[in-house]
Formats: sequence, structure tokens, C-alpha cells
Amino acid sequence: MTQWNPIKRLLALLAIMSFISSANSHGLDDIPTFNHADLIANASITVSPDYEFTYLYSITNSENNTGEIWSLTLDISTKRAHYKTQDFPKLNTAPLPRGSTRSMIEDAIDGAPYIGKLGSSVVPLGQTAPLGWAGGYARSGTVSFSGLEPEAKILPGQSLSGFSIVSKHPPSLRDATLDALWFHISDSDEPSDEEWALVADAVDATRIESISLGPSPEGSLGTYAHWINFEADVLRLSDINWITHTDVAEAIEQELLAAKTALDLKNGKLAKQRLAILRTLVTNAPNGIITAKAVDLLLINIDVLIDKTPDTPLLFEPSFSVIPEQTRRAVNEPYELVITVTNVADRNNPVKGYSISIACSFKSSIGTDNNCNSFRLKKERNHFKTDAAGQVKISIDNPSLGRAKFDVIALNGEVIISQPTILWEGGLT
Repeated sequence: MTQWNPIKRLLALLAIMSFISSANSHGLDDIPTFNHADLIANASITVSPDYEFTYLYSITNSENNTGEIWSLTLDISTKRAHYKTQDFPKLNTAPLPRGSTRSMIEDAIDGAPYIGKLGSSVVPLGQTAPLGWAGGYARSGTVSFSGLEPEAKILPGQSLSGFSIVSKHPPSLRDATLDALWFHISDSDEPSDEEWALVADAVDATRIESISLGPSPEGSLGTYAHWINFEADVLRLSDINWITHTDVAEAIEQELLAAKTALDLKNGKLAKQRLAILRTLVTNAPNGIITAKAVDLLLINIDVLIDKTPDTPLLFEPSFSVIPEQTRRAVNEPYELVITVTNVADRNNPVKGYSISIACSFKSSIGTDNNCNSFRLKKERNHFKTDAAGQVKISIDNPSLGRAKFDVIALNGEVIISQPTILWEGGLT
């Protein structure tokens, strides 16, 4: 008999299975009903000495369900891959079962979950959770709360609060997922494709996805990137029914667009004056038209932008794209790394002549002669300037078996903005 876990976190579910002795085996004819659950979120701000933002969550399982909620997962992905201690809030640990914790700062220093799949990473943060629940994060750019004690499940008709995230990143719209406890035991050592398909359908049936509040992917307050992310969120509020009156939604959108236009004209004072008008629109809106979580999103970001946006906005705010971040090739198959620099403060136009450094490391499977020098690159820094398209291109024409990793360094040579990895394996197909 073969057992596997169709839910995201295999280790967490195996832990559950190890000490829930009363749990019944689940088959494809024993899938729990899980049609409705509420995830309530709100955000608050701490101003002194530094801005920190707290996100509180409570979960309610519908009495009409038969599935027990055991997991909450939130998207907290961001492009930044390397952090310093000051990027973290005062609370910078993740809860473990039975009241213990783990240090997220130590994890960031070790590099583990903060440099992830396709270069994604997670926002620096801390977590708290009810007793018996553990926190954690994944290289896919998510943070989770998982119930790992026998009683740490939310039964149908029950509610549970005490889940929180603390971050220096302001509120933003984030995808959220609630999972019901379900696993499958197969009668076959080699389940068929049809059985796997049924398992996938069952996983979908025991999962509820929604949009919630969480830390923004952009943590540099008052920057163009902050404005752009906030603007994108505001333009979604009507579509997701966080603002239920069309005229109110349009008035808020138009006032924010007027503020952003003033910013683009380098008039920070006028941009902040328009934000103050926007704040009045939000606070004077009739009761029930703007949800509480939308009010938190709007007012907190407005207040921070008014405080942090300079009267004369910066003329230059670089943004970086590195493609591909992670890939595999057949041996001898050519590879090209493209680094693009644009100026967010100038409508994302390309930046010519920007300094980019690249450090190379290569682990060969066939000998020491295959190394970075064979790619015409040094192990230490290789210096480049972006072309008229804002790009630096690194081409490797005759690679050997092995794995190459590149540290892409920018911002006056002080910050690793990406660590693309390429693996050459096998033979040409």
C-alpha cells in the first residue's frame, strides 16, 4: 500500500499523521466537504521608531463543511533576494509547535528560503500563531500556518484567531489559501494516471482560495515602486468587491491617478495634497461601501506615502530584470543571460551606461579545466555597462557538464540583486 500527500507540505502532513492515531484513512470516496470558509484580515501600523505593519488573521470554518481546516498559506513573494538585519521587524521569528520559535534572520543569513524558485524570495517578517500551530515559508514565495497538534485544527462551525504577520512592508493585496485536512491512501504501489487526476481534483475540492491583506512585495516606502504597487491594488478593489459602489470606486481611482500624475511631473507636494483629498474620500464614504480591509489598505498606504514621498521626487529609481533566473540545458547547448535595467522614475525607460558586476562560480562534473575562465569570466567580479536598451548580455556558447551560478551585483556594487543558476546535463536532444 502506497501513501502520499497531495497537499503542499508533505512534511507537515506526515507530522500530523504520525500523532493523530484516531484519523481515518482517506480514499477517493471519503473526500470531506469544504465549500466555504472565511478568512478575516486587518492591518495596523506602528510608526515609532520605524514603520512596522501588523497583519492579524482569523479563520472561520463553515458549519456546513465536514473538512477540518489545518493550513493557511499566503503569497508574500518579492524580487529582493538578500536582506540585512535592519530589513526585519522587531518580531522576526516563526512559531514552532509547543511554543518554541525559529529565527528568520538566521535563515535569511543562511540564504535558505529567501532565494527561491526562479529567483523569487519572501518578504522579511515575523509570525505568531495559536499554540499547536507552526509558521514557515517556502521558496515559492509563500508563508504558512499549519496545525501540527491533534487539537490544532479548525472544525466545522469553529473559528480561530491569533495568526499574525509583522513586516516592514506595507499592506497589499495577496492571494490566500485555506486547506482542509485530507490525504489519500492508494491500494496500488503504482497509482494510475487516472487515480492521480482524481487526487488532483480532490485537492482542489478541499482548498479555498481568496484575496487577503499581506505585506507588499515593495518595502521601500515612498518610492515610485511603492506608488506603482499601491496604484495597481487600488484599481483592483472594485473588481474584487472590496469597494461595492461604482461611483465611489471611480472617485478614489481618479484621485489616486491625479496624485500619481503629479508625482510623474516631479511635484511631490501636489501629489501629497491629492493623497490628502483621497484620504478624505475614503473616510467620508458611506458605511458598508468600502470593506474594513480595503480601508486598512487605503489609509495606511496613503499615510505612509504622504510621510515618505519627498517634495521633489528622485529622478532615478532603478529596477532590474534578470532572465532566465534558473534553467536547465543539454550539454553544449548555448545559454544567454540578459540583465535589464530600467528607471521606474522615468516610466520604466531603459538605462544606458549603468554599472553591473557579475561574479561566476562553476562546478564541473568532468574536470577542473571546465571553469568560469572557459566562459571568459572571472570568479571575482566582471564589470559591464548596460547598452542603449538598458541591457547586459552574457553568452556562453560551448558549455560543459556542470552547474554555473552568477551573482548579479548592482547599486554601487553593494547588493546582489539576483543569483541566476544554469545546469548543463545529459546530451543534445
